[in-house]
Amino acid sequence: MKGKIIINKDLCKGCGFCITACPRELIVFDRAVNAMAIHPAAQSDTGKCNGCGLCAIVCPDIAIEVWREAKQMHGSTGSPSRAKSRGNYGTKKS
Repeated sequence: MKGKIIINKDLCKGCGFCITACPRELIVFDRAVNAMAIHPAAQSDTGKCNGCGLCAIVCPDIAIEVWREAKQMHGSTGSPSRAKSRGNYGTKKS
């Protein structure tokens, strides 16, 4: 399954939790600084992300959105669908 993350660089405080949590080591510190003069996290290789969501789970700033490409079920008819599901796993529900 392919995935993609979007990091809100203005919310990121550069803690590095997502870098440590990524099992594929696809998140690094950006060379550029954000509005708070901090090097935020950035995705280094978008083609290898599987959308596991571990980075978003550990992000204390809820700065990461996770997108996954939906798989087509076997035996279905019609043209393949490439719908994406969105999950921000860093949010808390009351």
